[in-house]
Formats: sequence, structure tokens, C-alpha cells
Amino acid sequence: MGADNRRNALTGAPRRRTLALLAGVPAWTHWLPLAHDRAGWFQRVDCERANIDAALTWAQTTGDRLLLARLVAALWPYWLEYPLGRFGYHWVTIALAAADDLPARIRAELLTGAAHFELTLNRHDLVYVHATEALAIWRELSDPIGQAHTFATLGWGKITTDGPQTALMLLMQQLEQWQAVGNELGIAAALNDIAVLHIALGEFDSAAPYLQQQQEIAQRTGDALCQAHALHNLGLHALLRGDIAAALKDLGEAVTRLENERPTFLSAGVKLYLATAQCLAGDIGRAETGYQDLLELHERTGDRYQQSLAILGHAAVAHRRGQAEHAAWLCGVATTLQHVSGLTPLPAVQAFYDREIQLLRAQITDEAFASAFARGAAVPPDEAVGVVLGRS
Repeated sequence: MGADNRRNALTGAPRRRTLALLAGVPAWTHWLPLAHDRAGWFQRVDCERANIDAALTWAQTTGDRLLLARLVAALWPYWLEYPLGRFGYHWVTIALAAADDLPARIRAELLTGAAHFELTLNRHDLVYVHATEALAIWRELSDPIGQAHTFATLGWGKITTDGPQTALMLLMQQLEQWQAVGNELGIAAALNDIAVLHIALGEFDSAAPYLQQQQEIAQRTGDALCQAHALHNLGLHALLRGDIAAALKDLGEAVTRLENERPTFLSAGVKLYLATAQCLAGDIGRAETGYQDLLELHERTGDRYQQSLAILGHAAVAHRRGQAEHAAWLCGVATTLQHVSGLTPLPAVQAFYDREIQLLRAQITDEAFASAFARGAAVPPDEAVGVVLGRS
């Protein structure tokens, strides 16, 4: 895109090109996570980013609420994947504020997008409100795909408030909706969520059949993103079971596949687990680089919980370098961020964290640990990332 197009408002050829691009986009329910060309469409949108931003502003300033809502409904999956969560949520909330008289399907699409963003921003009260309203509309429209996406969001949101059993029930309902339409990639997406939940609970045997079914679909369809999801889950399964060699292999391959496809929403999680496997394998330099990249990424997304996990990674690196007090300080910083996010690690992840703390405490006195931890916990959440990265 030329410099003039980046500077100017959306007029003439750039405007026509942008509106034509978005007009040709099928409803999000038909390509998230289903279409084989979704990554290509994300890349096309990214190339038109300046023109699309101008189109959004133009629709808002002219008061064309329907056009604005249609644009936002089409774009929120791109904002979620790249990730531009705060930016996307800004536009979704603007579109929803004037959406009472919009067609039901567009309102449901906006509500679904809002709930997805709120999940990543740790606003779990709003996740429930918006996802529940979206689910009611999708049911009225007899749209199983819309219901499937909403069940997934509700499932992950309910882990915090109602616990894993309620979450598992909702994720199973997601699977049922995908099975009703017979779409293999949708089924694989639901199997992915169920497997990850079992793994995070430490229920490794229960996760195994879902992992196997997901991998079979990935191999049968040849879909690159589905294959990357399957590798991610196999790698996480291996990491939390302590099979570091298998984790490095599967997670490394998953990162390679995802970087070829360009979605970054899943990439962040895979890179976190890969950095952790590298840390446990003694590859401290690469692990530290990975954690730093993730921390900078989640500073942009605003995801406090993911920031805390990246900081805990820095703590693991620090205590392996013999910097025990600094590691304890980092643990304090991370704990405050987790508290603000409203999330706590699920059992298998908590057990992993507890083992790391035991290793750290073996290097330091209880008094020194408590003092350093308290100093870290006192760091304001808004300043945490900058302080850890040495910017303030």
C-alpha cells in the first residue's frame, strides 16, 4: 500500500477496494474456524489496514450504523487473531452501543465478538452477559455454528466462576453443535478445547482420546491450522507430563506451522509452552528471548493473565541463573497480575508452578524470599511489564 493511501482518508480507489474486500467476506460463522483460506484472508485485510481503519471512522462519522456494524462483525476475528484486542474491542463496543435496531444476526455476531475479546481481557462478568445474549439469538435463528462458538466462549469463561465441570459441559455442547452440521474442522476445534481442559486439569488419560480424534481429523483434512492445534496439544500434554524432548519436538513444529499461517492468537500460547520446555531443557538464552517477546506482545493485548505467565517464565530463567532474589521478586509481580486478572492456574499448571517455587526456595532463605516477593507484589499492575523489561 502506498504512502498516500496510509495518510489519507478513505476516498476514491482505496475506498472502493476496501469496501469490495469486506463485501466479499462470507459470514464469520462460515470461516471461523472452518475455511481453509482464512489465513490468506487475514493477510489481505492486514495489507489494507490503513484503509479499513479509515472506513470504520468514515462509517462512524457519517452515522451509518449498519455499515459500521457490518464492518466490525466481519473484522473482529482478524483483530482477535493478530492480535489487536484492545483496538478490536473498542470498535465492537462502539458498534454494539448503537445496535439495538440492527438485524438479529449482525447483533449476534457483534455480541459473540465482544465476548471473545472480554475473555482475553479477563472481563468475565461481561463474557457471560454478552455470550448468553448471543446464544439466545443464535438459538432463535437456529444457527448451530453460532451456538458452537458461543458455547466455547461460555465454557472458557465459566472455568473461573463455576469450575471445570460446568466448563466441560459447555465445551461438550460446542462439540454437539459442530457434529450436527458435520464439519470436521469445527469438530476438531471442539475436541481441541476439551483436550486442553483435561490437560490443564492434569487428567492426561482423559485427554488422550480427544487428542487422538483431533490428530486424525488434522491428518485427514490436511488443514495447516488444525495440524498446528493438534501439535500444540500434544506438546502441552508432553510438557506437563515431564516429557521435555517430546514437548520440544511437537511445540517447535507447531510454532513453525503457525508462523507460516500468520495467526498469532494461538501462536502466543504455543510459544509460551515452547519457551518453558526450552527453559527446562537448559536452553536458557532462547527461553528468555521467548518470554520477553511474549511479554511485549501481551503488553499490547492487555491480557494480564498471559503477562503473569510470561513473567513467571522470566522467574524460572532467573533462578536457574542463580538470581534467586530477583526470581522471587518476579513471582511477586506475577502474582499481583494474576489477582487482577481474576484467573488462577488450573491444577496441572499450578502443580508445575509449585515445583518451580520449591526449586527457587531451595536457593534462598524464607525471609529473603518473603521480602523480595512482597516488593514484587507491590508493583502496580499498569507498571509491571515496563518494570520487568527494565523500561522504568
